[in-house]
Amino acid sequence: MTTAATATLDVAIELPPGADLAASVELELTPETLVGIPDPATRTLPYDGTGTAVSAYHHTRVIGTRRRLRLTRGVYRLTASSIVDWGTTREPHPPNWIADRAIGSDGAAIAAKAGTMRVVVDGDTAVRVIMVPTD
Repeated sequence: MTTAATATLDVAIELPPGADLAASVELELTPETLVGIPDPATRTLPYDGTGTAVSAYHHTRVIGTRRRLRLTRGVYRLTASSIVDWGTTREPHPPNWIADRAIGSDGAAIAAKAGTMRVVVDGDTAVRVIMVPTD
Protein backbone atom coordinates (compact mmCIF):
# COMPACT_ATOMS: atom_id res chain seq x y z
CA MET A 1 0.00 0.00 0.00
CA THR A 2 1.45 3.35 -1.02
CA THR A 3 0.43 6.88 -0.08
CA ALA A 4 -0.74 7.35 -3.68
CA ALA A 5 -3.35 4.63 -3.08
CA THR A 6 -4.79 6.42 -0.04
CA ALA A 7 -6.67 9.64 0.61
CA THR A 8 -7.96 11.60 3.59
CA LEU A 9 -11.64 11.59 4.45
CA ASP A 10 -12.45 14.63 6.60
CA VAL A 11 -15.85 14.22 8.29
CA ALA A 12 -17.45 17.26 9.93
CA ILE A 13 -20.54 16.71 12.09
CA GLU A 14 -23.19 19.43 11.97
CA LEU A 15 -26.10 19.73 14.39
CA PRO A 16 -28.87 22.33 14.17
CA PRO A 17 -28.03 25.65 15.88
CA GLY A 18 -28.51 25.39 19.65
CA ALA A 19 -28.73 21.58 19.58
CA ASP A 20 -27.06 19.60 22.33
CA LEU A 21 -25.22 16.38 21.59
CA ALA A 22 -25.31 14.41 24.84
CA ALA A 23 -22.80 11.83 23.61
CA SER A 24 -20.30 11.32 20.84
CA VAL A 25 -21.10 10.45 17.23
CA GLU A 26 -20.28 6.96 16.02
CA LEU A 27 -18.93 6.66 12.46
CA GLU A 28 -18.99 3.36 10.63
CA LEU A 29 -17.24 2.86 7.29
CA THR A 30 -17.73 -0.15 5.05
CA PRO A 31 -15.99 -0.32 1.67
CA GLU A 32 -18.04 -1.21 -1.39
CA THR A 33 -15.08 -1.08 -3.77
CA LEU A 34 -11.42 -0.25 -3.19
CA VAL A 35 -9.01 0.97 -5.86
CA GLY A 36 -6.48 -1.73 -6.71
CA ILE A 37 -8.16 -4.41 -4.59
CA PRO A 38 -10.38 -7.01 -6.29
CA ASP A 39 -14.03 -6.91 -5.18
CA PRO A 40 -13.94 -10.51 -3.82
CA ALA A 41 -11.00 -9.52 -1.58
CA THR A 42 -12.84 -6.38 -0.41
CA ARG A 43 -15.82 -8.51 0.63
CA THR A 44 -13.56 -10.71 2.80
CA LEU A 45 -12.17 -7.85 4.90
CA PRO A 46 -12.67 -8.45 8.63
CA TYR A 47 -15.46 -6.50 10.29
CA ASP A 48 -15.40 -4.74 13.65
CA GLY A 49 -17.80 -6.41 16.03
CA THR A 50 -18.45 -9.82 17.46
CA GLY A 51 -20.98 -12.58 17.10
CA THR A 52 -23.58 -12.51 14.37
CA ALA A 53 -24.37 -8.79 14.54
CA VAL A 54 -23.95 -6.89 11.29
CA SER A 55 -21.14 -4.42 11.78
CA ALA A 56 -18.82 -2.15 9.83
CA TYR A 57 -15.33 -2.59 8.47
CA HIS A 58 -14.18 0.41 10.49
CA HIS A 59 -15.93 1.89 13.53
CA THR A 60 -14.69 5.07 15.20
CA ARG A 61 -16.01 7.67 17.62
CA VAL A 62 -16.07 11.41 16.94
CA ILE A 63 -15.46 13.47 20.04
CA GLY A 64 -16.38 17.01 19.09
CA THR A 65 -17.34 17.84 15.54
CA ARG A 66 -14.58 16.56 13.26
CA ARG A 67 -12.72 13.34 12.44
CA ARG A 68 -10.03 12.79 9.78
CA LEU A 69 -9.32 9.31 8.48
CA ARG A 70 -6.71 8.02 6.05
CA LEU A 71 -8.33 5.43 3.77
CA THR A 72 -7.66 3.39 0.68
CA ARG A 73 -9.27 5.17 -2.27
CA GLY A 74 -12.65 3.72 -3.12
CA VAL A 75 -16.38 3.88 -2.45
CA TYR A 76 -17.60 3.58 1.14
CA ARG A 77 -20.88 3.36 3.00
CA LEU A 78 -20.63 5.94 5.79
CA THR A 79 -23.04 5.76 8.73
CA ALA A 80 -23.20 8.46 11.41
CA SER A 81 -25.32 8.22 14.54
CA SER A 82 -25.45 9.08 18.22
CA ILE A 83 -27.75 6.66 19.98
CA VAL A 84 -27.83 6.54 23.77
CA ASP A 85 -29.90 4.15 25.83
CA TRP A 86 -31.20 6.56 28.46
CA GLY A 87 -33.30 4.08 30.40
CA THR A 88 -35.57 5.68 32.97
CA THR A 89 -32.95 7.81 34.69
CA ARG A 90 -33.32 11.06 32.80
CA GLU A 91 -36.52 12.97 31.99
CA PRO A 92 -37.00 14.37 29.47
CA HIS A 93 -34.62 12.29 27.40
CA PRO A 94 -32.30 14.21 25.07
CA PRO A 95 -32.78 13.20 21.42
CA ASN A 96 -30.74 10.57 19.67
CA TRP A 97 -29.17 11.75 16.40
CA ILE A 98 -28.75 10.19 12.96
CA ALA A 99 -27.31 11.42 9.66
CA ASP A 100 -29.93 12.98 7.41
CA ARG A 101 -27.60 13.83 4.53
CA ALA A 102 -24.09 15.00 3.78
CA ILE A 103 -22.61 17.78 1.71
CA GLY A 104 -19.55 16.74 -0.29
CA SER A 105 -16.36 18.67 -1.12
CA ASP A 106 -17.97 19.78 -4.38
CA GLY A 107 -21.10 21.11 -2.63
CA ALA A 108 -23.30 18.26 -3.86
CA ALA A 109 -25.81 16.73 -1.46
CA ILE A 110 -25.39 13.05 -0.59
CA ALA A 111 -28.67 11.45 0.45
CA ALA A 112 -28.82 9.24 3.54
CA LYS A 113 -31.02 6.22 4.10
CA ALA A 114 -31.29 5.10 7.73
CA GLY A 115 -28.25 7.25 8.52
CA THR A 116 -26.07 5.71 5.79
CA MET A 117 -24.57 7.55 2.81
CA ARG A 118 -22.46 6.42 -0.15
CA VAL A 119 -19.22 8.41 -0.24
CA VAL A 120 -16.64 8.30 -3.04
CA VAL A 121 -13.08 8.80 -1.77
CA ASP A 122 -11.02 9.25 -4.95
CA GLY A 123 -8.77 11.93 -3.49
CA ASP A 124 -8.73 13.97 -0.31
CA THR A 125 -12.43 14.35 0.44
CA ALA A 126 -14.42 16.39 2.94
CA VAL A 127 -18.02 15.73 3.88
CA ARG A 128 -20.25 17.72 6.20
CA VAL A 129 -22.72 15.32 7.81
CA ILE A 130 -26.04 16.95 8.71
CA MET A 131 -27.53 15.29 11.80
CA VAL A 132 -31.22 15.27 12.79
CA PRO A 133 -32.97 13.95 15.90
CA THR A 134 -34.46 10.47 15.60
CA ASP A 135 -37.44 11.13 17.86
